[in-house]
Amino acid sequence: MNLSELKAKLEGNNVPKDMYHFGWTTNETICIEYRNGGWEVYSSERGSKILIKRFKREDYACEYFYKAVINDYRQYQEYILHYKINNLRPLLERPYRDDDLFYRDDMASSHSKEEWERIQAEHNIKFPLDYIDYINAYGLGAVGGFLWIYSPWSNNDSLNLFAARPKALEGCSPSCVECLVSTNSSTDCLVPLGRTDNDDYIFWLKTDNEQEQWHLILCDGHSTKYFEYSMSITEFLAGIIRGTVQCDLLPDEWIGAGHLDFIPYKNDSTR
Repeated sequence: MNLSELKAKLEGNNVPKDMYHFGWTTNETICIEYRNGGWEVYSSERGSKILIKRFKREDYACEYFYKAVINDYRQYQEYILHYKINNLRPLLERPYRDDDLFYRDDMASSHSKEEWERIQAEHNIKFPLDYIDYINAYGLGAVGGFLWIYSPWSNNDSLNLFAARPKALEGCSPSCVECLVSTNSSTDCLVPLGRTDNDDYIFWLKTDNEQEQWHLILCDGHSTKYFEYSMSITEFLAGIIRGTVQCDLLPDEWIGAGHLDFIPYKNDSTR
């Protein structure tokens, strides 16, 4: 592979042009440059060359450069795919072990892509990706010890996303439910997502749109009021903690708190 072929291959894979550069640049990116009778591949960082690899042959340099750029591109794609949960992680703190200062990564039981596909097929539903990321990252527990997000894997019926449905619908006033389903054929459009310790409930408003575009509905369990948000659950939580989203059903001190703790439900055993 020569330089022209390398350029065509990167463009053919739709790699953003700001992720690589032919020749020296002060921009922070991966560069390939012909210099002093040979080829250099390096990263440009703060006006300096780092991680320099030198090659006598153009094809070797181009192959190395291509693999380095594609690796960065794949990591970038993975980050973008999961950017919602990545934005929430610094704001919602997971607990520490009792005996050390490391994050308790074993607190959540992460499930494979195949497991998620199987349980979704079983219940004829397709979850938003950021909800899958949330459950994989945190498991079952309460945001701030107050807001519970249901898990499809829980053996506790009151916290299992599917088993909790009847109680969640009963917890909302009939007029509230009637209003929400007025433009839909049945209550199937309301998918229970969680509840607070005050018995207020969160639903997805399931529509014909892609699941990534489902709205959140928060129902006041003690009145006919409800609140609708055109955002995902992780965007909602991040907005509450940052103070860009308001919600009367959540503690006042949460709004703009900067961070909250996630309290795991330790007695739950998952399927």
